[in-house]
Amino acid sequence: MTEINRYFDRVGLSRWDRWITRLTFRLMLLRRAYTVEAMQQLIAGIGFAKTRIDIIDIGMEVWLEK
Repeated sequence: MTEINRYFDRVGLSRWDRWITRLTFRLMLLRRAYTVEAMQQLIAGIGFAKTRIDIIDIGMEVWLEK
């Protein structure tokens, strides 16, 4: 939550929007989110020639190449 709080403090949301967004992350999104390790395990057996996971702010980009 520390990273999420820092991110939304600098995004420029209103106080209300920051509060709602943080609450949404805490109560819903974080419980359903994949960790980098879980994502690596998920894509390991698929058979892509190249995979890359980039951490971007509070999320990740997953690149898969045939």
